[in-house]
Amino acid sequence: MTDKYIEKNKEAYDKIAENFSNKRENLWQFLKPLKKYVQSGDTVLDIGCGNGRLYQLFDKNQVNFIGVDQSEGLIEIAKEKYPNAEFMVSGMQDMPLEDSSVDVIFSIAAFHHLPDEKSRVEALEEMKRVTKEDSHIILTNWNTESDWFQKKVESGEYRQDKENKKHFIVPFDDEDGNILGERHYWSLPKEYMQELAEKTDLKVVENKYIDLSGDEVEKSEAMNFLSVFKCK
Repeated sequence: MTDKYIEKNKEAYDKIAENFSNKRENLWQFLKPLKKYVQSGDTVLDIGCGNGRLYQLFDKNQVNFIGVDQSEGLIEIAKEKYPNAEFMVSGMQDMPLEDSSVDVIFSIAAFHHLPDEKSRVEALEEMKRVTKEDSHIILTNWNTESDWFQKKVESGEYRQDKENKKHFIVPFDDEDGNILGERHYWSLPKEYMQELAEKTDLKVVENKYIDLSGDEVEKSEAMNFLSVFKCK
């Protein structure tokens, strides 16, 4: 079942790659404060990098930037946009990187595509493998319990799986409203991320609901939540 949904998302992102990239040209504001976790000269890994736009967070030649994504289409776009960075096609659970080779990991709005606890634990263990001691793992995920998300579900724009209430199907359409692909998301409550950290022996540095500026807000108001873990 795990492989089925991971493959479905890969196919969806390959289909929508160009249109998706066009809607993801600039950094979201809430990402900018996260630069505090990065030092000049660090090797930064962006998992689920899409078109590579996180590279914009850093000054020229400040970091050694590596982006991985399972979508070949998005990786090709990323290579064209940011030729000074390194990009490769890879999933989260088995990355072609050496042990202890990364200083900081980012995974922005990607971890919530993993469909079950087995795949999530495997992904976090893989992140631990490639990072150095005391490194940070920075994750953002959609807050499916927000008022905004629930309105999307109630309107029928986002579909909730009748058998698994934590599973949502989110369409991606073009400017004319034509659906180009459907992506699969899973509800990962903030408290659950704390549990995953404990299971994988990661220290929780931050775990909070945030608004589009990165400020901490109540659960109902937050489109996203931020989880920052530290490797022990």
